[in-house]
Amino acid sequence: MKASTVMGTSSRVAAVAGANITAPPPRQGMEPDDIRALTEQALRTGMMLSRLVGDLLDDLPHDAFAGEDQAEVLFEMLIGTIAPVAAAAGCAQVRATTALLGAMSDRVLADLRAAMRLAEEGH
Repeated sequence: MKASTVMGTSSRVAAVAGANITAPPPRQGMEPDDIRALTEQALRTGMMLSRLVGDLLDDLPHDAFAGEDQAEVLFEMLIGTIAPVAAAAGCAQVRATTALLGAMSDRVLADLRAAMRLAEEGH
């Protein structure tokens, strides 16, 4: 089963009963467009960073950082680049954002697993 069948937008009907296709009602000023913007930004940022690091690892000479793990060096460079933005946001916001991204990931995987179980059961 394609993920797009299970994880569509609110305008689609799930092919699998029980899949969370529609957004919950807005809470405390939360609008569906806010959730969409968050989802799009998280996806765009994750894809961009993955591609960037992957491309750099592919293109770097194997001895670019003699004696060091290239992925770790690139990760430390990313931390240095992101640090000023994180510092400007403040520790509480950084921790809240980290928790939110983790919860988003957990929820997506949980919904996908549930949909896959239902599909395997023939629902």
